This record gives sequence, structure tokens and C-alpha cells, in this order.
Amino acid sequence: MIGIMGAIYLVMRHGLPKKFRLNDVTINKWIKDIGHITQNLAKSKDDFPSILNKSKNIFDYFLSFKGKNNNFERNFRTYIEDTTEGVEIFEDLLFISIFNLIENEGTVEYSTMIDVNHMVYHYVFNYKEKEYRLYVAKSVSEGTQTNLFFSGFASPKGTTYYDLSNILFDRFNNRITISLRNDRVCVSALERIEPPLNYKFPEEIFNEMKDDIDSANIQNQQRSFVLFGSPGTGKTSYCIELSRRITGKVLKLDTSILRSVEYVSTTELKHLLEALECKFILIDDIDRIHFGEITTLLYLLEVLKTLKNRATLLCTANDLGKIDTAVLRPGRIDDIYEFLLPTKEVRKEFIAITLKDYLISDEELEKLSDAMDGWTHAYIQEFCFQYPIVKSTDKLVAKILKRKEYLVRGRSQWSSNNDEILNESLSSRPMDIED
Repeated sequence: MIGIMGAIYLVMRHGLPKKFRLNDVTINKWIKDIGHITQNLAKSKDDFPSILNKSKNIFDYFLSFKGKNNNFERNFRTYIEDTTEGVEIFEDLLFISIFNLIENEGTVEYSTMIDVNHMVYHYVFNYKEKEYRLYVAKSVSEGTQTNLFFSGFASPKGTTYYDLSNILFDRFNNRITISLRNDRVCVSALERIEPPLNYKFPEEIFNEMKDDIDSANIQNQQRSFVLFGSPGTGKTSYCIELSRRITGKVLKLDTSILRSVEYVSTTELKHLLEALECKFILIDDIDRIHFGEITTLLYLLEVLKTLKNRATLLCTANDLGKIDTAVLRPGRIDDIYEFLLPTKEVRKEFIAITLKDYLISDEELEKLSDAMDGWTHAYIQEFCFQYPIVKSTDKLVAKILKRKEYLVRGRSQWSSNNDEILNESLSSRPMDIED
């Protein structure tokens, strides 16, 4: 039995696709729920009153959770209405997630117990010569604002509380990432992706895009761009470097946020983007966005055109053909830039600089450059790093060609398997025969 439960845990926690994985808190709750249900299952020897009593136990068990949350929400609302004036109550999971990161920047004036399990804390934030007041309920036992059915707080009417989100830029060196992990909104520092050594920054694209952005700013217009090309061509590195050269403040939205309408509403996302003082927003791999997420992305593209800060949107993609045409419509995406694979001459120059400490002849350089045709700077750099280990150009070329063979064979096998699955699926369908 323990082995079965362990297997189920591994599947739910690690085996399912990321979108459907469960966190430990949810799994532990399910285990507790299942345990309570199994203890109250009717047995063949039970009489009718016993069965009714066990059914009542299960009903009362689940009703108690809803009752506790309803009581907590009601007590919080009653407290705010009775003790304050001109204060509104908000339910905003996104802001609560941000608040949990910035609450130490505020001061707790006082706290009040509203029931045996919860207290209301009165926070005051002084940010950029402006005062913000928040009333946040927390669990006494856990000390955090966590509640399954109610993630509410209160603030005076007219307070643009999302302005406090800009504290995150101060904490994370002007670069932040917002994502969804284990059913929780997460905010973290945006990790800098270092391009390969000796990688030449595409100054021509940079100059053209910078002129475009500068002209748009003069006209008070927002710009959105798509950068596409094979993985490893430096698209994300370029986006971060571009933002660093112009302003430095960057928000990266993970695509998980676009699929999490039940956790982050489009209204909450709009309020966040309105308040954040960033000039660049990054979204990676928009060609991997599922059909159900397109609506949120389209909403985001439309909203950005209306915001005061006119943040520039930079989207990356590996395959332009997989992006919905509605996304690429002029007026939503203003321009598209392709990041090409390095040419033979660029490869030779890159290899020569990377292996400058070794005696590489022109003939050997030619061999390596030909073998690495169709590869990005990142791939080329990794194989160049293997040169001191194999200590032979011919051996390195052989390793490169073998890797290419395996990659081609793998893609071919994948395609063949999918064709078989498709054919089997089609053959299993009932056919409509017309008379």
C-alpha cells in the first residue's frame, strides 16, 4: 500500500506535465481528505443508522472547511466596515503574492485579532514621498496571508496599491520575472543569460530597433516586436542587452502567467503593468503558447498600446510559422526581426577566436567550420570547449558529425512514430459511407 501511495505521489508531483502538477500542500490535503473518507466508508455489516452517521461525518468534515473560510471572510469584512471609513476590500491574488515579498518594507502600526485564527495587520508604506495604507489578514499559526478561498486585503479608496510593486525593481536590481509555480504566483530576479564568448552583438538590428523605439517615444506610441530564430541564436540575450543599454528596468512575464486566468486575472495583470515603471517587457517562446492562452496574449498586446508608460514588448520565438496570425497582425506586432544562423565566414572567425590559444591551421579551421554548418554560436562554442580534451581536429569533427547523425535520426524517429500514431488514430475512426 505504501508503495502504491509513493508511486501516486511521484506521478502527481513530478510525472504529470508541469501545467497539471500538484504541490505538496495540495497533495497532503488530498491524503488527509482520502484518509477521512476511507475511515467513514460504509461496510457490509453496518446498519442503516451507522451508514447515516458515517455519511454525516464526511459531510461535516468538508463543510467545516467552507465554514471556516466563510467566517474568516465575514469577520474581516465586518472588522473593516466597523473600524474604518473610506476603505475598500479587494481580492487580488497577484498583489498578495507581491505583498508577501515587500511587506518588510512597510511598518506595522498595530494589529487586531478578528477571530481565534486570524489577525488584521495595519501596514504603512512610505514610498517615493507617498503614503500607502494596507489592512492585511494573516493566519495566527502560520504568520502568512494564505487562504484557500479568500485572498483579500483592504486599502483606502483611490489607493493605487500596485505602485508598491516597483519596490521589487529595487530589490532585484531592476530586473524581475513573474511566473506561476505550484499554483502560486512567484516573483524573482531575472537571470542574465550570458551569450557565448566572442559572440558579436547584432549592432545593426540594435541601431534600427533603437531608432524605431526612440521615434515612437517622441510620438507617444508603444512598440511591440517579435524576434525569431533557432534556439541559441542569442534572442533573449539580445533583449536583455537592449533593455540594459536603453533603460535597464525589465519585466519578464513567463508564459505560465498567460495560462493562469484562474490565478491571475487579466484585470490584475493590467493593473500591474499600469503601475510598474518598466520600459521593457519580455515574453519568451510565444510560438509555444497554447490555443487557450492566445486570448490573454491578444489582450496583453491591446492593453500595452493604451498604458501611459508605453513599455516596449519584446517577444522571442523559435518558429514564426507556429505563431497565430492574429498575434502577428500589424497594430499588435509592429515589426519582426530574424536572428540567422552564422554563415561560414562568421563560423570560421568565431572558431578562430575561441581556439586562439591552440595551433589551428587554415585547413583545420575549414574542416571545423564545414562540420558545424547549421549550428548556432552556443553549439559551436560547446564543441570548441571539447578541443583541449580530444586534442585532434579530426576527432572533434567526427564527434560533431556523429552528434548530427543522432539528432537527424532522433527527429526522423520522432516523426515516424507520430505518423504511426496518427495513422492508427485515423484507421480506428468509424467511416461514413454514403449510399
